Amino acid sequence: MRAEVDRLSSIGFIREVDYPTWLANVVMVRKPRKGWRMCVDYTNLNRACPKDSFPLPRFDQLVDATAGHALLTLWMLIQGCGAGLVLVTPDKVALEYALRFKFQASNNEVEYEALLAGLRLAKEMDAKQIQIFSDSQLVVHQVNQDFTAKDASMTAYLQHARHLLTTFHAHSIKQVPRSENSHADALARLASALEQGIGRHIHIEFLDQPSTQTPLICNIDHSPTWMDPILQFFQNQTLPANSAKARCVRHRSARYLIINGSLYKRGFSLPYLRCLTPEEGHYVLQEILEGICGNHSGARSLAHKAIRQGYFWPSLHTNAQAFTQKCDKCQRFANIPQLPAEPLTAMVSPWPFAQWGLDLIGPMPEGKGQVKYAVVAVDYFTKWAEAEALATITAAHIETFVWQSIVCRFGIPNSIVTDNGLQFDNAKFKQFCSNLKIRLCFASPAHPQSNGQVKAVNKIIKKTVKTKLDKAKGCWPELLPEVLWSSTCLSTYTVPSDAFGSTTQDGLAEALPKPSISASAKPCQTASP
Repeated sequence: MRAEVDRLSSIGFIREVDYPTWLANVVMVRKPRKGWRMCVDYTNLNRACPKDSFPLPRFDQLVDATAGHALLTLWMLIQGCGAGLVLVTPDKVALEYALRFKFQASNNEVEYEALLAGLRLAKEMDAKQIQIFSDSQLVVHQVNQDFTAKDASMTAYLQHARHLLTTFHAHSIKQVPRSENSHADALARLASALEQGIGRHIHIEFLDQPSTQTPLICNIDHSPTWMDPILQFFQNQTLPANSAKARCVRHRSARYLIINGSLYKRGFSLPYLRCLTPEEGHYVLQEILEGICGNHSGARSLAHKAIRQGYFWPSLHTNAQAFTQKCDKCQRFANIPQLPAEPLTAMVSPWPFAQWGLDLIGPMPEGKGQVKYAVVAVDYFTKWAEAEALATITAAHIETFVWQSIVCRFGIPNSIVTDNGLQFDNAKFKQFCSNLKIRLCFASPAHPQSNGQVKAVNKIIKKTVKTKLDKAKGCWPELLPEVLWSSTCLSTYTVPSDAFGSTTQDGLAEALPKPSISASAKPCQTASP
């Protein structure tokens, strides 16, 4: 060891320093048993070697690879590997060719790539006979069928090489020592190894993938669509030969227009709708139903959402109905009514955000932050819902929710309807509502349907959470905003008339059905005296 240190010191590779400030000083301490202990102050050592948050493993590999070698070439600093070949024509014209691989390859794969590149060059030059000299024993014997290729990669390369060799009238391949094939090792040695009087041309090719890897070919199936007759009429004024179909196309084209090469449908109260094929519409329905803000709604709501997003195709409603019937989660988490129907409770709200209903959901599976409850507020006029996940349900949390989610966003309401829970029926929350002049109403224990609007929203939230999360129920707090967004943007409809001929009226009388005589009812007949 002393000799090695002296040798490195003599050539100036290392030098001796005494008590430096940038290194840890080594102190030798005598042991009780007459031994020696080397003590190092690692504080200064840690300061001199700070942690690197951006390491360069490639340089570490290069440094480790230089162990035992005297020189480091620039080829080692370039990522990838290379190969060289020389193609000599009968006229003594040499074509020097270099390959650079942008993928990881073994030595045998590199040898095969060089062979395949030479065969491709000879084929492009319309060569009929070819003699191949290679220093790879494996490649030469496998091509000559002396060795068998057991590896899948070698088998693919061998098949590719034999296929190219069949394009020549005659060919031969021989192994030469590496010392006689030095001009093909690197481009820097090609010029010195060539014979005098031979022209010199250098070409460099970069390979992004192995030669045995075939490109992905996708078949494009262009089948006729429902938009083709309309597009042909707009672009070429072409109509079907059938007069009835031609009249239909001319009549339908009045509701369509072309924008930037795409067909759009004019809407009555909506913006232009992008026309899609049924295949494209299937993807749109899947994103709306199962996407980030999907709520697995019914077929009619799904179709209306697609239209509001700006898409249209003739079979939209039929495809939405079939799509929801095949959805696994829509079937497993569908509502199954188990109670008999009962008449609706009329709750009249004079204007938007004047009357709100409050209720609690829980306990639910514990999520992040130990939240397992949720407070829900619903406006009786617009059916707009607000919700917040809570770890505990106290009067202070309810007061904060009402102030932040209702008062600060929609103004001070006229009244709030809740159940008789202690979170709402307490002195602190009553004082809070009294200070803001909010009328606090409690549902009667004998008639809890008075607060049924919030119960209905709670049911929608629970169903949507189950449908979207399936078994991962603990993520419901993060999913709550998406559920609210999907429920508030859900299109709903009511039955225009019931079995007794009652129809709904406009305005405030919508919630109070008035009896009317059905058009199908027969007049009563009275007996004449």
